[in-house]
Amino acid sequence: YLLKDITKWIPKYIVDKGYEYYEDGHVEDVEIQDKKVFAFVTGNAGNYEVVIDLEDFSESNCECPYENY
Repeated sequence: YLLKDITKWIPKYIVDKGYEYYEDGHVEDVEIQDKKVFAFVTGNAGNYEVVIDLEDFSESNCECPYENY
């Protein structure tokens, strides 16, 4: 369900890049609180925080370098 919902809001190439970062060990300090996932990402353009709202993905946010995400 979540993957289907994510692709409504984020292009597949960005989702794929996020998965690649996860597989390569760039996603750290993952915590789940109140139906939200918090993570810290170390990327090529610097470090940033990601918050995924599991109930309403449209309320999620990311400090990543991709515009509008």
